Amino acid sequence: MQSYDVFISYARTSSFDEAHQFAALLTDNGISHFIDDRSIPLGSRFPQDIAKSLLNSRVMVVFVDSVYFERYWCVCEYQLGIALYRKNISNGKVESPLEHMLIALPENTELDMVKAHLPPLLSNTSWPASDNSADLVELVIRKLEKDPDVIGNQLDEFDDNAVKMLLDGGSIPVPAVIKNIPNFLKNIPDGLGNEFIGRQDILWRIFHSLETNGVAGNATTCVLRGLGGTGKTQIAAEYVWRYGARYYPGGIIWLNADCDEEELFEQLYDIALKFLPNIEPVDRFHFDVEAISSRLVDYFSERENDKAVLWVVDNLPEPKKGQRIQPLKYWCPVEQYVRVLGTTRRSKIKVGTLIRVSEFSPEIAIEMITRNEVKKDWLSNDEWKEIVNWVGCLPLALKLLQTLLSEKFIAVKSLLSKAREEEPADYLKDEIDSLQEEVEENYLRGVTETFHLSYALLQNDHEMQSALQFFAFLSFVAVPQPLLTLTISERTLGKLANRSWIQSSESTNDKDSGNNIVRLWQMHRLVSSYVRSQTRQPVILVAMVAEWLTKVFESDLHWHLLKRCNPHLFRLRNNAHHFLIENNPETFEVVSKVNFCGQTVALTRLDDERLDGARYLGACLVYWSNDVDTFLERLENKIAEDDIKVLSNLPHLLQVFRNSQRAANLFVQLLNHSDLEVCRKAMVYVGNCQTPEIVAIPFLEVLINPKHENILDNVINSFENLFTANSPSLDIILPKLIDLAKDGEYQGMVSARLLSRLFAHLGEELVTANFSGIRLANELIEIVKTTNDEKIALQLADGLGRVDSDEIYTQVIGLLSAEDRQEIQLQRIKAVNQYLHIRTYPPTPKIKVEYKEDGGVALHAGEGGFFPTKKARPELNRPLGDFVLKLVHPDIFEQAIEIICQSSVGQFGLVQAVYDVIDAGEYQRVIAVASKAMEYSPDFPSPYMWRSECYEALGQFEKALSDQSMLINMTTNLPEQYRAEYIARRGFIQEQLNNIPGAIEDYSSAIELDSENSQHYQYRGYLYKLANDVEKAFEDFTQAVKLNPEETYSLYEKAMYQGGRGEYALALIDLKKLLAIDKNHHAAWYLQGLCNLNLQLYPPAIESLSNAILLEQNVGEYYYIRGLARFYCDLKDDARRDVELCLQLNPDHGKCQELQNLLEE
Repeated sequence: MQSYDVFISYARTSSFDEAHQFAALLTDNGISHFIDDRSIPLGSRFPQDIAKSLLNSRVMVVFVDSVYFERYWCVCEYQLGIALYRKNISNGKVESPLEHMLIALPENTELDMVKAHLPPLLSNTSWPASDNSADLVELVIRKLEKDPDVIGNQLDEFDDNAVKMLLDGGSIPVPAVIKNIPNFLKNIPDGLGNEFIGRQDILWRIFHSLETNGVAGNATTCVLRGLGGTGKTQIAAEYVWRYGARYYPGGIIWLNADCDEEELFEQLYDIALKFLPNIEPVDRFHFDVEAISSRLVDYFSERENDKAVLWVVDNLPEPKKGQRIQPLKYWCPVEQYVRVLGTTRRSKIKVGTLIRVSEFSPEIAIEMITRNEVKKDWLSNDEWKEIVNWVGCLPLALKLLQTLLSEKFIAVKSLLSKAREEEPADYLKDEIDSLQEEVEENYLRGVTETFHLSYALLQNDHEMQSALQFFAFLSFVAVPQPLLTLTISERTLGKLANRSWIQSSESTNDKDSGNNIVRLWQMHRLVSSYVRSQTRQPVILVAMVAEWLTKVFESDLHWHLLKRCNPHLFRLRNNAHHFLIENNPETFEVVSKVNFCGQTVALTRLDDERLDGARYLGACLVYWSNDVDTFLERLENKIAEDDIKVLSNLPHLLQVFRNSQRAANLFVQLLNHSDLEVCRKAMVYVGNCQTPEIVAIPFLEVLINPKHENILDNVINSFENLFTANSPSLDIILPKLIDLAKDGEYQGMVSARLLSRLFAHLGEELVTANFSGIRLANELIEIVKTTNDEKIALQLADGLGRVDSDEIYTQVIGLLSAEDRQEIQLQRIKAVNQYLHIRTYPPTPKIKVEYKEDGGVALHAGEGGFFPTKKARPELNRPLGDFVLKLVHPDIFEQAIEIICQSSVGQFGLVQAVYDVIDAGEYQRVIAVASKAMEYSPDFPSPYMWRSECYEALGQFEKALSDQSMLINMTTNLPEQYRAEYIARRGFIQEQLNNIPGAIEDYSSAIELDSENSQHYQYRGYLYKLANDVEKAFEDFTQAVKLNPEETYSLYEKAMYQGGRGEYALALIDLKKLLAIDKNHHAAWYLQGLCNLNLQLYPPAIESLSNAILLEQNVGEYYYIRGLARFYCDLKDDARRDVELCLQLNPDHGKCQELQNLLEE
């Protein structure tokens, strides 16, 4: 095959003119080239010839722009061009073989977007613009001078799947089994194999987005966006099955985002089980999505294995009205460490690459519908187009139509007639409404009619219709087959699948009791919406689901399969709610079935904590069916049996009955149980009780027992959540806590911590018969004042700081006293420091814990949301700094400095207080403070600045220079203007040491960092003047005036320079500006008079010089120049007086003596 010097890769719709202009110039220079519309022989196979032509070229020139990376064949060419680079980077090799690549860049408006697609070596190179053919040809000639080999020879020994596929005509990989790779593939559809058609280009674009952009280790994100029924999920699944095994050896994850928080937690926890070694039991996280997400981030950010991981987020949901749009990170907390592929219907989403998935083209749609028993010759091509366009070429609708036609449920001519109808039949209107928000208006009728035709076939098959409606109730998550077959026969499932109502897939994450892989069944969202619109008696469905769940939990199925029922229990609770509270005789049977279901589920396998969530939801059903006493009686019997495994799981159930005194008494029994695990579980969940008068004192007695010290952090929230701001039980619990805190020891420390948390939780809102927020604050401050236990003092100070009260602030600051003993001063400095740490910065918002009805726990922010809105108030730290610097006992001065230097609030306090001491001239004291601060807090830069200023004031410039240099090295992350000030200050110190070159270098560095600061130019101009470099000095003074027209020193120096060059008129302009700013500048008046004199403007000169003398009468030169001006004006008597005054001040003034001689003649 012919070889070429250059292969030109471009997108026709955007770079046609530029590419062909370049090709023409190559021809003029005798350089052979391949460009796709000229060099491919007529009738040859286009993609294969492109690949071979590229492999037989020496240089590849790519005209990149935003369109280029959206074109299938452009991406193919680009993939082949960087194939060896991808291989080297993925194998950790440093060398990047891209010598054969040249880039032509688009207009600047697209640069950032386009460069994101380029490897660093290409993106960081300065390339010519796409319309600069001459420079491009010059680069080509330079490349060819090195006699490079053709690209194909460099790939001879390279086993790359992308290259093979291109040479095979651009095919995509065949599906492969994913084995020996960590994976979580729950709910992923099976691959379609050869039936996957019409979407190959999208798979290539996904691969390009995730892998070409990710070859240098960058995290990449790609999201498929399209309306319901366009096949987004299937495309994502095909990518997993076809690319996963080869390209993602680090792991593959499939997460369904269309779920509630409980289900999301379950998925994230299961992912953690697959990837994280030694993950804690689920109850440690309390169904906290943020906590489990944090653990995943820790693992993926620190893992030594750098193999690529693919994380698929399917069905990113649209936010409900009034809800905040969740970022992608909510479903993929490790997005910066993995490749992320998402699917969504959301219209607004910010991601790396967004690929729109639209309906099939009519040609592909016809190919899809005319398979198997459906023959293409039944209709003309145009007639088939009418049918597929009628349903918008949606894959889901096409599949249903294909089933209808192949099974001969409808004649093709009848279908064509329906497609040609102009208006929908009346019976379709309600059905159309059910799909209104999920299908585009222009083919809504066709899709609805397709569903109607298929559903109508079930009217005579009650079993199938009932099963379909039942399935639609469950269909928002995939259901394992062993669960379904308890109420739907396998035969019926198969029939529904054959009719394309439901789909199945294998789940490697679900296994039955025999450890066999389980098949999952699911219904598409569109189908589910339609079927639910056909359900006329939802109460019957609720009863069916309750009976089904009862069978499931009475069975011996694997625990993992039972956990799969959690979402269905939750949905049953929500759907059954209004039946359970109506007290309607017609729904009594439903209530009875729901209650029986709840009792069965809640008491299932009580010794297995893995089913806590399901049991909790069962208890919720019992609660809403008003059969609480019967259920609690059964729990009392369980407690009497004293089975430790059972008892440790009961608190999770008891929290459901939060208002029940009977349940509260059961909690007390469990809190007092001798087994630590039972007691611990009770402490975790008792916080949901709304009967603190029963549980608070027993709970407190357990908390202050030292044997529970190791779990205190996990359960203290539970105690806090027992109380509201006006709980009467606070009048009992608070005095007990206060007395215990005064006693010290372990009980005192725990009590102080509880008081601190309660005060932070309730704050100034606390109002009971005996307590208010301020009274409680006073009690806490009194304990801080009197206790000898430092831990107690710090705990209480922490709580006090979480309430934004100036009254409390004044009292806490008042704890600092110069009259206290040394050890008391130290303790109070620590306490005030801790208080200020919380008080002066935005506090953690009041977050309330809600124990959800599905067994999980949700966090709710108080006023202002989760993120604080109050501004920090560092000025509140000043009194602490003042006290330590001025009043602290001398013997503990160093310890006090150590304490406050180890916290940001203490450092702020010192920063604000230290300059008073500097201004008072106490330089040695500040040097001592700074030296100790450096010792105790080496990363705190301010002490170097203080000490440098003090050394400078003392004339110890070498020491000042050393500290200033250290300050500059420690503050590299500060804004540039601050760094510029520090460097300029060092320049000043250098000048004091007579190191003028060093000073100039520092001011030059300051100017590089902050080129808008006029003083930097002014001082550098002064230094250049000292170095006799007057030209550079003048340039700096000029720039200083430009930046600050009122910079009088620079105006004067500039005028001096201009006067020295004889440019008197220019000098007078600057002097006029200067004197308009400062009329008392006698030197400027003198210089103005001198310039006027040289211009022979004698009267103005006399006036200016008189002003100078009026301001400064002891400069002889002023009198001499005015005398000279008066001499030229023939004012000889006045001139003589000026000469006499000059010689009185300066008897040796030679020129004045000459003038005197002239006057005497």
